Amino acid sequence: DNKRDVDIDLWVKAPGDIPVGYSNQGGLFFNLLRDDLGKYKDNTPVNYEVSYSRGISEGVYVTNLHLYREDKTPFEPINAELVISVVHPDTKERRQILKSQKILKNVGNEITIFQFTLDKKGNLDKNSINNNFVKLRSGNKG
Repeated sequence: DNKRDVDIDLWVKAPGDIPVGYSNQGGLFFNLLRDDLGKYKDNTPVNYEVSYSRGISEGVYVTNLHLYREDKTPFEPINAELVISVVHPDTKERRQILKSQKILKNVGNEITIFQFTLDKKGNLDKNSINNNFVKLRSGNKG
């Protein structure tokens, strides 16, 4: 929600790599390109975070959201959207493969939005999609 001053963190993990998010902004595959802190030090009205992978590793990927800070007292749940796109290594075609909206209800909670499997070409195994919790942020209880 671009009208709210909230900090929702994106966490991602590629197969065989370390989790990438605000406290660890780079791994073998992923880098966190934008860590949005809400309105703090931000001249744009858009709230979003972006991670980018340098290639496709075959295997299981995990994507999490963590509600770090909210702006309302009493707390009002906030809607967050996660979009996952893949660039085909041969054709360079970019395609959106997953999208979800979630209501975040608890400050400090980390939730898994997607676990999914990609092959070497970035093709999604649709039978692999789930949201079973995998902790990516260190020190988090979930």
